[in-house]
Amino acid sequence: MWGKALSFVGGIFGSSESTNKAMDMVESGLDMAFYTPEEKAIAAHKKLEFRLAWIKSTSGQNLARRIIAFAIVGIWCYVVMLAVHFYLIGMTAQADFLFKVLKDILNLPFTGIISFYFLVQFKR
Repeated sequence: MWGKALSFVGGIFGSSESTNKAMDMVESGLDMAFYTPEEKAIAAHKKLEFRLAWIKSTSGQNLARRIIAFAIVGIWCYVVMLAVHFYLIGMTAQADFLFKVLKDILNLPFTGIISFYFLVQFKR
Protein backbone atom coordinates (compact mmCIF):
# COMPACT_ATOMS: atom_id res chain seq x y z
CA MET A 1 0.00 0.00 0.00
CA TRP A 2 2.66 2.47 1.03
CA GLY A 3 4.89 1.38 -1.83
CA LYS A 4 2.40 2.48 -4.50
CA ALA A 5 1.72 5.82 -2.85
CA LEU A 6 5.40 6.53 -2.36
CA SER A 7 6.29 5.47 -5.88
CA PHE A 8 3.60 7.90 -7.14
CA VAL A 9 5.18 10.71 -5.10
CA GLY A 10 8.60 9.61 -6.35
CA GLY A 11 7.33 9.72 -9.91
CA ILE A 12 6.15 13.29 -9.48
CA PHE A 13 9.54 14.51 -8.27
CA GLY A 14 11.64 12.42 -10.64
CA SER A 15 13.08 8.95 -10.36
CA SER A 16 16.66 9.59 -9.42
CA GLU A 17 18.47 7.13 -7.19
CA SER A 18 18.52 9.53 -4.22
CA THR A 19 14.76 10.02 -4.45
CA ASN A 20 14.21 6.25 -4.49
CA LYS A 21 16.53 5.84 -1.52
CA ALA A 22 14.65 8.57 0.38
CA MET A 23 11.31 6.95 -0.43
CA ASP A 24 12.61 3.57 0.78
CA MET A 25 13.71 5.16 4.04
CA VAL A 26 10.30 6.79 4.54
CA GLU A 27 8.53 3.52 3.71
CA SER A 28 10.64 1.48 6.14
CA GLY A 29 10.16 4.16 8.79
CA LEU A 30 6.40 4.03 8.38
CA ASP A 31 6.48 0.24 8.46
CA MET A 32 8.45 0.22 11.71
CA ALA A 33 6.12 2.81 13.28
CA PHE A 34 3.39 0.20 13.69
CA TYR A 35 4.04 -2.93 15.77
CA THR A 36 1.62 -5.59 14.54
CA PRO A 37 0.59 -8.65 16.55
CA GLU A 38 2.50 -10.83 14.10
CA GLU A 39 5.68 -8.81 14.70
CA LYS A 40 5.09 -9.05 18.46
CA ALA A 41 4.80 -12.84 18.19
CA ILE A 42 8.00 -13.03 16.14
CA ALA A 43 9.84 -10.84 18.66
CA ALA A 44 8.57 -12.97 21.58
CA HIS A 45 9.72 -16.13 19.79
CA LYS A 46 13.19 -14.67 19.17
CA LYS A 47 13.39 -13.64 22.83
CA LEU A 48 12.46 -17.16 23.94
CA GLU A 49 15.03 -18.70 21.58
CA PHE A 50 17.73 -16.39 22.96
CA ARG A 51 16.83 -17.24 26.55
CA LEU A 52 16.91 -20.99 25.86
CA ALA A 53 20.27 -20.67 24.10
CA TRP A 54 21.63 -18.65 27.03
CA ILE A 55 20.43 -21.23 29.56
CA LYS A 56 22.01 -24.03 27.51
CA SER A 57 25.32 -22.20 27.12
CA THR A 58 25.63 -21.33 30.82
CA SER A 59 24.47 -24.67 32.23
CA GLY A 60 28.07 -25.66 32.98
CA GLN A 61 28.33 -22.82 35.48
CA ASN A 62 25.50 -24.11 37.71
CA LEU A 63 27.80 -26.22 39.89
CA ALA A 64 30.20 -23.32 40.43
CA ARG A 65 27.30 -21.01 41.33
CA ARG A 66 26.00 -23.48 43.88
CA ILE A 67 29.41 -24.01 45.46
CA ILE A 68 29.92 -20.25 45.81
CA ALA A 69 26.40 -19.86 47.20
CA PHE A 70 26.90 -22.59 49.80
CA ALA A 71 30.27 -21.12 50.79
CA ILE A 72 28.87 -17.62 51.34
CA VAL A 73 25.77 -18.87 53.18
CA GLY A 74 27.95 -21.18 55.31
CA ILE A 75 30.31 -18.35 56.24
CA TRP A 76 27.35 -16.10 57.05
CA CYS A 77 25.76 -18.75 59.31
CA TYR A 78 29.08 -19.45 61.04
CA VAL A 79 29.71 -15.76 61.74
CA VAL A 80 26.16 -15.32 63.08
CA MET A 81 26.52 -18.31 65.42
CA LEU A 82 29.96 -17.17 66.55
CA ALA A 83 28.73 -13.62 67.22
CA VAL A 84 25.75 -14.90 69.22
CA HIS A 85 28.06 -17.21 71.17
CA PHE A 86 30.44 -14.32 71.96
CA TYR A 87 27.50 -12.19 73.05
CA LEU A 88 26.12 -14.92 75.33
CA ILE A 89 29.45 -15.53 77.09
CA GLY A 90 30.01 -11.82 77.66
CA MET A 91 32.53 -11.00 74.94
CA THR A 92 30.46 -8.12 73.61
CA ALA A 93 33.34 -6.30 71.87
CA GLN A 94 34.05 -9.34 69.70
CA ALA A 95 30.33 -9.88 69.09
CA ASP A 96 29.91 -6.24 68.04
CA PHE A 97 32.86 -6.58 65.66
CA LEU A 98 31.37 -9.70 64.06
CA PHE A 99 27.97 -8.06 63.70
CA LYS A 100 29.70 -5.10 62.04
CA VAL A 101 31.45 -7.51 59.65
CA LEU A 102 28.08 -9.09 58.89
CA LYS A 103 26.49 -5.71 58.25
CA ASP A 104 29.30 -4.18 56.19
CA ILE A 105 30.70 -7.15 54.27
CA LEU A 106 28.58 -10.29 54.27
CA ASN A 107 25.00 -9.06 54.06
CA LEU A 108 25.15 -7.88 50.44
CA PRO A 109 26.42 -11.17 48.93
CA PHE A 110 24.18 -13.20 51.25
CA THR A 111 21.09 -11.18 50.26
CA GLY A 112 22.00 -11.44 46.58
CA ILE A 113 22.35 -15.22 46.75
CA ILE A 114 19.11 -15.69 48.68
CA SER A 115 17.33 -13.40 46.21
CA PHE A 116 18.79 -15.25 43.21
CA TYR A 117 17.73 -18.67 44.45
CA PHE A 118 14.41 -17.90 46.12
CA LEU A 119 12.94 -14.62 44.82
CA VAL A 120 13.42 -15.34 41.12
CA GLN A 121 10.35 -17.58 41.15
CA PHE A 122 8.14 -14.62 42.15
CA LYS A 123 9.33 -12.64 39.11
CA ARG A 124 7.79 -15.13 36.69
